[in-house]
Amino acid sequence: MEPARASALTALRASSTRLAVSSQNVANARTGTALKDKTKIPEGVYAPLAVAQSSLELGGVRVTVKELDREPFIEHDDASETGLAAFPAVNYAEETVNQAIALTSYKAAAAILRTGEEMDDALLDVKA
Repeated sequence: MEPARASALTALRASSTRLAVSSQNVANARTGTALKDKTKIPEGVYAPLAVAQSSLELGGVRVTVKELDREPFIEHDDASETGLAAFPAVNYAEETVNQAIALTSYKAAAAILRTGEEMDDALLDVKA
C-alpha cells in the first residue's frame, strides 16, 4: 500500500478514536457518584479521557488515550443520602471542539483515499 493511503487510513482510525472518546466523555458527564462523607470525594468517579496524536516515523498517526487529571466537582443530588454527589469534570465546549476536529480530519482522510482511487482509475483508463 502506498504511504499516502496508509497515512490516510491511520488518520481515519485516529478520527474515529477521537470521536469515540469525546462521545464517552459526554455520555458520562452527568454520571454522579454519591458522597457518603461531605469532605471526601469517593473513589470511582468517571475520569474524562483525552486523545493525544503523534506522527509515526514511516508516516501516519499514532493515537494514545489517557485519563485527564481533573478534580471532580460536587453538586446537589437528591438520590444521594447526603444530598451530594461527585461528577466528572467534563468540559462540554472542549468536547464540541474535539468532535468537530474528528469530523474535519475524517473528511480530509477520506478525501485523500478518494483522490487516490480516482488517480488509479484514471491511470487504468489511460492504459486501456
